This record gives sequence, structure tokens and C-alpha cells, in this order.
Amino acid sequence: MIHYTTKHAGEPVLFLHGFLEQGAMFEELTNPLKDFHCIVPDLPGHGKSTDRKEFSMSAMAHAVLELLDHLNIKQAHVVGHSMGAYVAMEMIRRAPERIKSVLFFQSTAGADSPELKDRRDRSIDAVNQNKTRYLRTVINGLFAEETKAQFQPKIDALIEDVLAMEEAAIIGATTGMRNRLDSRELVRDLAIPVGYFLGANDPVLPPERMLEEMKFVGPNNYFMDPKMGHMAHVEAPELANDYLRLWLKSSAQL
Repeated sequence: MIHYTTKHAGEPVLFLHGFLEQGAMFEELTNPLKDFHCIVPDLPGHGKSTDRKEFSMSAMAHAVLELLDHLNIKQAHVVGHSMGAYVAMEMIRRAPERIKSVLFFQSTAGADSPELKDRRDRSIDAVNQNKTRYLRTVINGLFAEETKAQFQPKIDALIEDVLAMEEAAIIGATTGMRNRLDSRELVRDLAIPVGYFLGANDPVLPPERMLEEMKFVGPNNYFMDPKMGHMAHVEAPELANDYLRLWLKSSAQL
């Protein structure tokens, strides 16, 4: 069983973290959500879930569905940050009836472009050459340049947290993201609420890449902050929580 924490009561909400992260990063979002039952796992290879050795998006989705079974949760809203949303899409492929809504929290339903696949391959080479230097570069690169200096203490803490992560898990998750399926058509056909939360200064997911993908959800189902980078739960947790609360309350009523 993957490591997880739960808090509060109400409709279940599953929080899936991104690459090189862990569930604890969501604390500033989940602590105020007292009207919802927040389930926050560490995905395989991340945080305290170090016993799993399969890191494809499908394997991660299987592990999360096992967790929902363990907790006897039939259906949950899903908030997926970055890689977490890729895992959510695989959960929908396997068991669509288990997902009540999905929020792409600074993420995309699209697959990697050929250029991004090449970048993943270079990342794997970088991990093999010098894991610590790679992690420092990647974590720093998740934040908007305009506001990075004010978050440097938090960035340094994130780097320290991830230094213990095994090379095999980093490479395995990178490979899993590179090989993931394109889910844009799947998302368009979903009968459940789908939303997006984005940062206009996201260095990983530029907003212009997302405009076409977001057209089908309508203007009330996405939010873009003009200052945030790729880490809203660190950069602007109060703002992110305000939107998240509105999104979940709206989705829970449908």
C-alpha cells in the first residue's frame, strides 16, 4: 500500500502530487478544506512510498485505485498537480465510475510532443550523471522567474526533501511521463466536471499551449493567475485554495 494521509469529513477529494513532489506539499490547500474528506497519497517512488518499483502512469493509477479500495471510497473528486493529472487520466481509463470530477492543477491532458520526449531523455542522462545537480536545476525551474527570489527558502527546502529519492524512481517516473497517452479526446468526452487552474508565468506549461485544450470547458471552468509559475500550492496557496473551494463546491452539487 502506498503511503497516504487523510483529514476532515465530507465528499472525498483525492490530491495527486506532481513529479519529484510528495503529498505533504498539499497541506496548505487541504488544511482549510474542512468540508471535504481529503485523501493525499505519496505516489510510487515519491515521499514515503518507496517500496513500489513500477513507475508508469498506469502503475501509479493502479496503486491509487488500490488505496481507494482500501479506504472503501467508491467515488472521489480528483485534483491532479502536473504529473498527478496524468495519473488521474489513467484512473479514468481503468475505472471512470470512480471519478466524480477532475481538476488539472497546472497540468495538461496532452501527451509529450517529440521535443518534450527528447527533453525527457536528456533528463534521464542528467540524472545518471549527477542526480543532485539535476534536482536543483529542475526544482528551481518550476517557479516563475519574476517571483523566484521570494520563494528561495521554500525552493531549498523542496530540494532537500527530494534528494533522498532513488535514481530508479526519478528515471522511472520520467519515462512514464514521456510514454503517457494523449488524453485530450478522452477529456472532451467526459460527462463529469473538468477544470483547469494555471499560472500565466508557468515555465513548464506555457498558457498559450493550453488555450486550445481549455476551449471546450468554458470560461467558468478555468482560472489563470497572472503571476504564478508551476507551483501554485507553494507560490499562492491562499489564492489556490479559494479557487479550489469554489471548484469543489460547484462540482459536488452536480
